[in-house]
Amino acid sequence: MTAKKQTIPKKHTASLAEFMLNKKRAGCPVCALPIEVYAEIVEAKKRKFKRSDVLEWLATTKHVKLTVTDLDRHYSGRHEQ
Repeated sequence: MTAKKQTIPKKHTASLAEFMLNKKRAGCPVCALPIEVYAEIVEAKKRKFKRSDVLEWLATTKHVKLTVTDLDRHYSGRHEQ
């Protein structure tokens, strides 16, 4: 009798572009936000809400302290792409 050969599914390995993006995102406090909160920030940017209003909303309703610099680094680092 021959034993069935089991195939082990290949683990997805990140491309170089994915690796670099994940590396940039690792220390970003904006990228670390829960997806629902992050989605609100993306929508606020599309609707051209003031960053100060977004930061105030985060602090008062979500108890998250971010700075303008945190947002600037996130956007200038192109973490959304």
